[in-house]
Amino acid sequence: ESEDFLRRSIEKHPTAPACNDLGENLRRQNKLPEAETFARQALSIQPDFANALDTLACVLLDGGKANDALPFAEKANALAPNTPAFQLTLLSIRVKQNNLTETVKLVDELSCSQTPIPEKLQKEINALKQTGSSLQSAKSASSQ
Repeated sequence: ESEDFLRRSIEKHPTAPACNDLGENLRRQNKLPEAETFARQALSIQPDFANALDTLACVLLDGGKANDALPFAEKANALAPNTPAFQLTLLSIRVKQNNLTETVKLVDELSCSQTPIPEKLQKEINALKQTGSSLQSAKSASSQ
């Protein structure tokens, strides 16, 4: 229902918010190629639209393209600092990249703002920390 409304609205007068909303709606339905098209259309209309940057980052991340998603998530966070949803997107990307240093930094930022981390993401963070501490232990043992 909302998808049809957004499509009709965009046909008549494409706006960045409408394109982004449709892109996010399609992403949640796992229609990633079409979601990417509308997120990019939103950015072609309004290049510094933080919501569309975050939507595109989420679409790319959902499609297994964490490295491609990173610049969009970083720009969204730069344009709208301390926005929990954008920080969580960036955190998800850093976890997928196995970047323990940046993950810990972002977790600290989120805990300062008392932003809850979704359970699934928290499990991934814990696994990354476990792997990171195992690697540190192995490095320490081999250097002795």
